[in-house]
Amino acid sequence: MDPGMTVQQSDAVVVQGRVYRVQAQPDGTVYTSRTRPEHAEGTVVLDGIPWGVVQADAVTTAGVRNVTFRDIFLAKPRIGFSVHFDCDRFSRSYYPGATAPVQEQLVFANIRVLHDQPRPLISINTPVNALTVDRAFVGPQPIEFRSNGAMTDYGPPHISLHGCVFRHAAPMPVLVNRVPGKSIHLQTAGSIVLQPAFSAAIENSGGHISHASDLPGLQA
Repeated sequence: MDPGMTVQQSDAVVVQGRVYRVQAQPDGTVYTSRTRPEHAEGTVVLDGIPWGVVQADAVTTAGVRNVTFRDIFLAKPRIGFSVHFDCDRFSRSYYPGATAPVQEQLVFANIRVLHDQPRPLISINTPVNALTVDRAFVGPQPIEFRSNGAMTDYGPPHISLHGCVFRHAAPMPVLVNRVPGKSIHLQTAGSIVLQPAFSAAIENSGGHISHASDLPGLQA
């Protein structure tokens, strides 16, 4: 913890192996911390900042690794899955400039989307190294990468769509990137297209996307 650092509600710091969190109102107030919290329990106010002890051991960060979501039906028209960091007045999962944990080897298997609204199947605003969608049944629901407003480097993810069934009867993006400068590699194989009018596309806002695909619209 550095003297003079700015913090807000829910920000956490590590001092001598303990994790302290700002326990203030979610009103957007930004505080300047000049005194390190060192109490062993409870909440102490220092420099106008209420610091609460939330953890006394040395585990201070964690990512999601080797997780499979399987056999899920998505009926409501909303984001199917969200891999995200909070970044608002209520909480920040990531302190700007800190080392962010990477989410690794996420698998979405046998996912069936029942609605026809163009909502993201998966929305991501954290670093992810590899993501596999296996045997999904989808309509106009892309994988979307977006910014969380705090990070500058999200790392280059590898996205694999294998054995997926595309039922949409019109052109649609299968991948949407809203992060300038982001690199993504997409590959699809064993795809099934149910409608002749279907065509796949990639929406890209200033990123660097490579792909190897068997989908109409993306085939070399």
